[in-house]
This record gives sequence, structure tokens and C-alpha cells, in this order.
Amino acid sequence: MRIICKKIFPALIFLGIFFIFSNTAQAACTWREELTTTNPELGTSDTSGGCSSQETAAVAGGETCTGTRPSGTYNGLSSTRFVCCCEKKVTETAESKELPKFTIPELSIEIPGMAEFSQGTCVADASGKTKCTVNWIGEYIGGIYKYATGIAGILAVIVLMIGGIIWLVSGGDATKITQSKELIIGAISGLAILLCSYIILYQINPDLTKFKSLTLGYIDEIDQLAKDKLGSTADSYKNMACPTEAELANGINFYATGYFKMPWQDNQDLRYLCMVAMQGTCPGAGTDSGSLCVENGKYIFPDYPNYRPCQKFTKAQYDDRYFKNRDLRANETIAGPIACGGKLAMSNQVCFNNKTYKITDSGGGIKGRRIDIFSSSLADAIGNTQIGTLKSGPCN
Repeated sequence: MRIICKKIFPALIFLGIFFIFSNTAQAACTWREELTTTNPELGTSDTSGGCSSQETAAVAGGETCTGTRPSGTYNGLSSTRFVCCCEKKVTETAESKELPKFTIPELSIEIPGMAEFSQGTCVADASGKTKCTVNWIGEYIGGIYKYATGIAGILAVIVLMIGGIIWLVSGGDATKITQSKELIIGAISGLAILLCSYIILYQINPDLTKFKSLTLGYIDEIDQLAKDKLGSTADSYKNMACPTEAELANGINFYATGYFKMPWQDNQDLRYLCMVAMQGTCPGAGTDSGSLCVENGKYIFPDYPNYRPCQKFTKAQYDDRYFKNRDLRANETIAGPIACGGKLAMSNQVCFNNKTYKITDSGGGIKGRRIDIFSSSLADAIGNTQIGTLKSGPCN
């Protein structure tokens, strides 16, 4: 009985407190004033204030709000009360995940008779990863084929008519009759081959008649890269003290994150601008401080809601950001923590995981024992994101 009182009972109290806290401290809650005004002549009432569109009223009177509920007032035709409003927590699970949608491409040169491109389809597998398929290339080739078939059919009919006219006016001339026969036979043969081309291709190889869709898994990998850059492991290395020259000489663990240059895109939608911002400094006017990376009410990077998109930028600003006065040789250069100075200063060489890199960027946002490796692609950026041993100077 004494063991129960001394050990088990306090543990149960602790677990109870933890359970209550974990269920009530999920979002910040604040008392909001709500004003109700009554119009006795019309028999209506208007309500203003209260919880905003980004908040939800707490159930059961607001026990999740800290402090005592402020007192309301009543002044004839109006009354005020206070409600407990909590921030809506934006979550995204594999079941409720908002699947991405594609922007249908517009052709610079329209193909007569071609239907619009179909919308790409996306599905989430059991692990939550999203895979999207699009068949725009196949649809485009199919549209060209149908258009070309129509033109070829018209030309074949014209050739048939020319052959017939030559025969009619030949006046028994054997040469003209032979010429007209060749035109007629050639037009009919070409038209038959054209109309039977599907059967011919299918007999050669059935895959020649099918256009397989492209499969993309890009979006989930971008989200994983965002987690790697801002996760708890990355932050722990960021908060570490700068290494000494002796530690750099002997080798010390550093956390590397891969960065890659997002390709230029004319249609700069929100998702693209958020991805560019996540990969480094925005070209042009910088980030859009008045916006968040929220699409259809959900964060593009759900685990890191503080990402803000870039402001839209021109091609000249894009080229200036990534190419002017910069040595961004992919997988050969890095950005080091400028605050550490010394052997991690600009133009120095370091050895990371038995590969020599040159420091070509001051890394104003990099601190502690962190480096950024410039990468040639998303796959390389993911592969370069790792913990490894860093030494000063080139590798032996």
C-alpha cells in the first residue's frame, strides 16, 4: 500500500495532467468580444466581432482559455459577451490530403479539331506519398495525327480527281492514261495505308499505338526536403557552437542540406513561388511578407507553416540571382556559416564525406555546424542532405 501511494499514485496524477494539457493546449485561445444589436421594429438582430474566420469557438463555454471570462454588458438594444476563440490547427493526413491540381497547358498554335488536354490525376498511396499522372504528350501527338489524317484524306481525294480529269481529257493518249492511272492508284494506296496505319502499327508492336502517361512524385519529395532543412536535427546543429580550427583539422560532424536551382517557369503560381523560396533567396523583390504558403486552406508544407512565397520575378531577375558573379557549380560548391569565419570563409576548400568542396557563398542564414551543398537536381539535393564529417582543406 505504501508503494502504491509513493510511486504509482503520483505517476497517475502526472499522466492525468499530461493528458489534460495535451488535449487543451493544441492551439492558442483568446477571449474575444462579441456584440449583438437588436432592431425591435424589424425583429432582427446583428452580431459582430467574436471569432474570426481563422478561429473556432471553443466548445462548452471556453474552458481552454486561460484566465477568467470577462464580464459582458447589456445596454438596451445591444449586448456584449465574450467567447473563447482558438486558432484553427491546419493539419494534413494521408486520408484528408488535398491532392494537387495541374494547370492545363495552352497551345501557342491551336490544332483544329483537337479537344482540350485532360486534367492530370493524382492519388495518395498508403504511406501518404502522392503520385500524379499526365498524358498531355500522348494527347498532343494524337491531335496532330488526327489533323494530319484529315489533310491527307483531302489531298488524296484531290489527286483522285486530277487523275480522273487527265483520263477524261486524254483523248486516247496512252501516255496520259498511264499517268492518270498512276495518280489514281497512288492516291488510293496512300489513303488505304493512312486509314490502316493503326492496324499496321499494332501488328508491328502494340506499344506503338499506346501513349503512356508520365508519372510524377515531385511534390512529396519537395515536402520531405523542407522537413530535412527545418527539422529538429537541422536545428540542433544550427544551435551548436562554431568548431575550432583543431576540430576542423581532425574532422567534426556537420549537417548538410542540399539546395537546387528551381527551373524558370513562366506561370509562377503559389506552389512554384513557395518552392523557390524554400530553395534559397528569392530573385527580385524577395519574399511576400503578406502571404503564406497556403493552398485551398491547407499549408503546402504542413509541418512548417511559416514559409512565405517569393514575390513574382522576371526572367532577368532570375538569371541575375543564379548566375551573376556566382560560382554555383552543382555538387562542387557549398555555402558555409559566415559567423564562424576562419577556415570556413569564402573561397576556402573543405572536405565533406571524402569529397572536396569550395565555399562560394557566405551563407548569411547558416549558423553553427551547418553547410548548404548546391545540387544539380532535386534527387541530388535529397542525397546531399545528410550528417557527415567535415575537415578544413581539400580531401587527401
